Amino acid sequence: YVYGISLSPEGARVAFHANYQIHTMNLDGTGRVQVSQLPGQLWVIQRGTSDPFHSVSLVERSKLEAMASVPGVAAVVPVLSRQMTFAAGDTEASARLMALDVPEDLAMSGDLRERYLPPPGKAILDKILSRKTGLGAGDSLSFGAQSLTVERVVLSGTEVLAQFVFVDFQDAQRIFGEFSPGELGITP
Repeated sequence: YVYGISLSPEGARVAFHANYQIHTMNLDGTGRVQVSQLPGQLWVIQRGTSDPFHSVSLVERSKLEAMASVPGVAAVVPVLSRQMTFAAGDTEASARLMALDVPEDLAMSGDLRERYLPPPGKAILDKILSRKTGLGAGDSLSFGAQSLTVERVVLSGTEVLAQFVFVDFQDAQRIFGEFSPGELGITP
C-alpha cells in the first residue's frame, strides 16, 4: 500500500512510501524510482523502533557522548516530537510539535537555526498550518497551561498530511510533561 506522500519543492515529483520502501516519481506517474540511499541524516533509534514520528525512542543522555564519538557522526541532537492538539484563538488545531536540543556551539547555518530553533516562549509555524488555521506571527498557541507566541511562519517541508510547530526544547518538555529523554514523564 502507498502512504506518506510528499510533493517536491518545485512541484514536479512526489515521494511516497510503498510496501515499506521509499519511491519517487513524476506527477504523471512516469519515472518511478525506488530510493536505495538517502542523502540526508542518519537517525539512530532504539531497537524495535519502526517509525520515529509515531513511536517513542528514549536514549539516556549519558549515552549521547559515546554516540557522538562514532567516526562520521557530526552531532547527536535529542528530539522531542508528538502530535498535539492546541487552542488557536477560538478554534482547535492539531500539528506535530518538534523540538531539537541543538547545542549552542554546534556549527550550523543561521538559516537552519532560523527555521527550526525558536527562542523560549516562541513557536515557528509550518506555512501549510498557517494557511490552514489563519495563524501568523504574533498569534498565541495554547497547549494546556503553556502558551507560546508564533514568532514566524516558514516553509518547513512539503508534507501536506503532517504540519509542524517547532518549539524550544525546554518548552516542549513542559508541554509534554517530560523532564529529559530517558525519564518517564506524565502528560497532563
